[in-house]
Amino acid sequence: MKSEFRLRNICFIAMLLLGSLTLASCLDLSDNSPHDVSIDKEIASPDGKSVATFYIIFGGGAAGYVNTRLQIRPKNQPFKENEKYVFDMSHSDEHQVEWKDNRHLIVVYPSDASILRIWTKQGDIEIAYKAKPPHPLNVMPK
Repeated sequence: MKSEFRLRNICFIAMLLLGSLTLASCLDLSDNSPHDVSIDKEIASPDGKSVATFYIIFGGGAAGYVNTRLQIRPKNQPFKENEKYVFDMSHSDEHQVEWKDNRHLIVVYPSDASILRIWTKQGDIEIAYKAKPPHPLNVMPK
């Protein structure tokens, strides 16, 4: 009787471990999960030496995600999606960007967006951010 109970426990633990390993093999914990990238807008600095690129990454299927990112790079450098992006937001695709001069950039984004990264400097370029109120049609009635 005692050996039968012990055998059942061993079988149960083995099944539990096998099930856990099977589920764990389905998880992708890397940052290299497949997604799509779409360049939204590119704006050159007044002297043409730098480019501010807003791009959108999206993926994840039915319960997916959409993030809007900003990258600033020298014009002679090719766009690479995860290369030193200075701004990352989700839950909105509204944004504006304006070069004040060759070294100062202004980014306007909706105040109800979720901000995931916000850097104020990239090399010798300073970035100022302004949160604007959300569009009235995007606000839930009280």
